[in-house]
Amino acid sequence: MSARLDGPVARTALVTWHVFVASACFLGCCAPYFLFERLIGWQPSHGALWLGALSLMPVGPALRGLLATMHAMVGEGGYPGRPVGRFAGAIRQSSRGLRVLWWSLPALALLLAYDLALYGATNPAVPVLAVTVGTLLGLILIGATVADTRHCGLAVTLHMVLRSAARRPHIPLAWLFLLLAAVLVTDLPLVGPSLLLFVPAAWAAAVDVVNRSWGFAAARAREKT
Repeated sequence: MSARLDGPVARTALVTWHVFVASACFLGCCAPYFLFERLIGWQPSHGALWLGALSLMPVGPALRGLLATMHAMVGEGGYPGRPVGRFAGAIRQSSRGLRVLWWSLPALALLLAYDLALYGATNPAVPVLAVTVGTLLGLILIGATVADTRHCGLAVTLHMVLRSAARRPHIPLAWLFLLLAAVLVTDLPLVGPSLLLFVPAAWAAAVDVVNRSWGFAAARAREKT
């Protein structure tokens, strides 16, 4: 009796494998930051702040690969194949404008880190401002990654993202809620470390479902190009 490769069990196994590989690729790209947090951490010293900012540089490309890989899985309703190739190909095909944004965000993170190191202990408003600005920058990066296309420059992409977010602010709020839920899941005792191998891709798939369900205009504009 031969196993059916198109049966529900086989499809579930392939989807699980796709989610695992996409998450592993994302976590591998973010390994410099994990090592920084583990070995050094954010400290009020020039070396620590610069190393922390540099360790954030692969996060943008990793996010692009993760969202594109899971976009393909959700769009095709199952296992689309070649998760590593799709992950790397999405990074290679990113527009020049998105690449500029990737390198700009670590510089902004460095400025925020210096503000915290210099004024965070004396002014309680500085940490709140840094967290707020960091959250906004993260949401802008997610939106720009979703909307990225080679036919649009960075200014046009950011305009689409900000306009879409202004018209439907519940969508970026949903991204943030899903991100907080993903972080909480990985903090669960015993099972949290194991779920970490699946949570990043599951979060990206949920973000794609939110964009498709609620009609994130920037995502629709990308699909039309």
